[in-house]
Amino acid sequence: MRLAIVMPRIPYPVDSGGDAALFYLIRGLSQRHQVTAIMGVWSDEEMEQVSALEDAWNDNVTLLPARVKGRSGKRKGLLPFMYDSLSTLVSAELEHAVAAVLAQGQIDAMEFHFIQTASIAPAVAPVPLLLVEHEIPHIRAFRQLQIETNWFKKWQGMKNYHFFKKQELQLYRRFDKLLTFTEADRAEILRLEPSLSVSVSPFGVDTNYLKPVESLASYNGLVYLGGEDHSPNLDALRYFLSTIFPMIQHQRLDIVFTVVGRYSNERRAELTALSEGRIRFSGFVPDFRPYLSGAIMVVPLRIGSGMRTKILEAMALGCPVVSTSIGCEGITALPGTHILVEDDPKSFAHAVLRLIGDPILRQTISGQAR
Repeated sequence: MRLAIVMPRIPYPVDSGGDAALFYLIRGLSQRHQVTAIMGVWSDEEMEQVSALEDAWNDNVTLLPARVKGRSGKRKGLLPFMYDSLSTLVSAELEHAVAAVLAQGQIDAMEFHFIQTASIAPAVAPVPLLLVEHEIPHIRAFRQLQIETNWFKKWQGMKNYHFFKKQELQLYRRFDKLLTFTEADRAEILRLEPSLSVSVSPFGVDTNYLKPVESLASYNGLVYLGGEDHSPNLDALRYFLSTIFPMIQHQRLDIVFTVVGRYSNERRAELTALSEGRIRFSGFVPDFRPYLSGAIMVVPLRIGSGMRTKILEAMALGCPVVSTSIGCEGITALPGTHILVEDDPKSFAHAVLRLIGDPILRQTISGQAR
């Protein structure tokens, strides 16, 4: 099959769950199919990564970078909290590239990733159009609304929720097929519009690349994986450091907490203050495996939807995970067997302390999860 895949930005270097999903999906598809990867490129620095990405994929992948002119190279989050359009992170250049590929008539299907790209999908196309929903915007808006205490932001959040839900449905109707990564997201789309064709796409990580390198019973501190560009990560860290981490510190004064991902100096200062200086930032790293090896991963997410790639990566590396129920949504892991799941701050802290103090439990949880 000749498949074109449309994405709002270059998924390289791989430093987010969305990047990982696209990078490994295309690498897998290209083993059997011809793939044209159409991607927005927002800076000269990103343009320099195109050749590295070509080397990372095989000859069955043709890269079609759409250089966005006159825009900042800053990679913004895919869903702003304030009322905005779902066309964030798309451009006229990306739209022209999509139209050109369709006009050539040399593909069998076109697959759009993230709902932001749906706004440039044609109303009528000569080939089937698919949309892969990594995260449903109105679910994130609703969950943000539930935890918001500021009255103005709560009012703004309600506007977001209704606006996104209406706009999503308008965009979904352009596609012949929708794909989600979780059954929960599929069910929500069908609840809104039962006539849509929606399926759950299998999702996994490379267990040959992600292998435990230390004893599953070892312990090298706590770790969180994910940068501030994805706003649920920042909320999760603020929540963890202000409500959960102090209870852990009270029992374990020697605790070390490492955050792997891109954070500005301003955010680092804010989070360092919340942790009373007990946090370390790695910044972006090309290989996160050493940071997860022997560590305990915490995933205190409260907002968002979709699949948390970081949890699957941790499980593959033999890194035990403590998560909220939202954090591990869509992953068919059994709480207490493959993962520890707690939504109450005190219970979450207790679960982390149990793993720290019990090497047999760490080894059992990580072994069964992998």
